Amino acid sequence: MEYIERMSHELGRLAGGAGCAFLAYLLEMAAEEASLMKSDNRLTVRTRDGESVDLAGLAVRQR
Repeated sequence: MEYIERMSHELGRLAGGAGCAFLAYLLEMAAEEASLMKSDNRLTVRTRDGESVDLAGLAVRQR
């Protein structure tokens, strides 16, 4: 996760410099997700059914 976080930040910087603002934003979101995955401070969301799940769990459920 550390490597993905660093690479996403770097690619986001490069994308921003190339004028690709949306791609830069997406890469920064990927870096943020990688940061959350390596920490104990995971974000939780509530599903439509009222179930509380962390973002990683929600991503797995959607596949």
